[in-house]
Amino acid sequence: MALSRSEENWSVLINEFNICKQKLQSKRESLKIMMKELDQAQIEKDVYKNKARQLQRDFEELKTAVGESWNNNEHALKFGENEKKVNTLTNLLQYSKDENGRLKTDLENIRQLYNDTQKDNILLRNSLTRQEETKKVNENGVNDKEKLIIQLEESLAKLHDLEDEVEVLREENKQIEDEKQSIHEKNLRLNTELNYILHNDDKRIVDIDTLVLENQYLKEVVKQYKEEKSAANNTVQRYKEALKQKRSTPTSPSKGQSEGFFTKSSNSGTIADLQRVNKALTEKLSEKDLALKHQRNTNRILGTRVHELEKKLKTLEISGLWSHEKRIPRQISLESFTTIEQTDKHISLIDSPSNNVDKDDINGDTASNLTATVDNKEDCSEQVNEECELTSDKLNDAELTRIDNKNGIKTPDKRIPSPTMIKRLSPDSLRALEDD
Repeated sequence: MALSRSEENWSVLINEFNICKQKLQSKRESLKIMMKELDQAQIEKDVYKNKARQLQRDFEELKTAVGESWNNNEHALKFGENEKKVNTLTNLLQYSKDENGRLKTDLENIRQLYNDTQKDNILLRNSLTRQEETKKVNENGVNDKEKLIIQLEESLAKLHDLEDEVEVLREENKQIEDEKQSIHEKNLRLNTELNYILHNDDKRIVDIDTLVLENQYLKEVVKQYKEEKSAANNTVQRYKEALKQKRSTPTSPSKGQSEGFFTKSSNSGTIADLQRVNKALTEKLSEKDLALKHQRNTNRILGTRVHELEKKLKTLEISGLWSHEKRIPRQISLESFTTIEQTDKHISLIDSPSNNVDKDDINGDTASNLTATVDNKEDCSEQVNEECELTSDKLNDAELTRIDNKNGIKTPDKRIPSPTMIKRLSPDSLRALEDD
């Protein structure tokens, strides 16, 4: 907007400048004409002055002549003759005086006009100089505006770059703070472990990472048990419905019913029963698949935990902080982990819907490898499970009691012991448990 307005003002000023220039030119022409007229008036003035002088001389001569004629009566007649000439000369003298006064007034007017034109000329020159100065200022202002706009764009680009750098620095600072916090926590844990070691404490070294991992594992186990319990409740509900239907229908058919049953090969009731059985079998199969997936997840979690524990124990052995033979766990070979991963991949390929291979077509070698791998997994995770199964049994018992209380089921006093508890029981207690 500012640039457009300045251009409009500039065009108006140019038009005014042209008009003033034309006026100045016309005044110059008029001044030249007036100067010429002034020169002619001065020439005429000189001529009239000369005539006036000549007339004055003639008048003086006539006056002297008239005076002599009055003294001498002889020349009286001559004076009467020259009286007309004297009158004409006086008239001419008066006219020349009037013309001289008029020319003087004209000269004064011309001088006044000349002074006015000089003043107008000075004013026009001043206005022209001001216009040129404003033009230069406007050009400089436009250039300054362009420079300011360029500087503003450069400063904005620099500002965006600085903002990006600030964001990057903030992210780096956040990462550094997180690393610092983790290192600080690790340092505290190492200090506690070193305190245990230096004070010759018989307690096992506690690692927060293992506890967190164990907590995650227990959460997964509890979630798996909840899903299994919900599936079991669903199956129990279906069995109850089937039992109610069975009780509502008579168990021993009559003679006519048996004859009709044998005569009719298939009816709606048998089809519905077969559909229910088929549905129950498919649901049972899906439950088994779900349980198998949960078992694979737990085995994978156990494998990662065992691998991490082995790494930590190796680092402790290298540093000399773990030297008791009773605390050295059984080493797990890398081949067992590779076989475990291969078996998991094989099972995932079998379970995938895109694979059209029937599950019954699995050969005996794959089944034997699967059982051997599962046994190997169980052997690998025995020592880790011995430490966490006690807490998991307690959590499971508490969770089961909470769910039973929520469902309104009375919990029996005796619960089925876990495999770890059975291993730790004596033979007498095992016999008593079998009798119960």
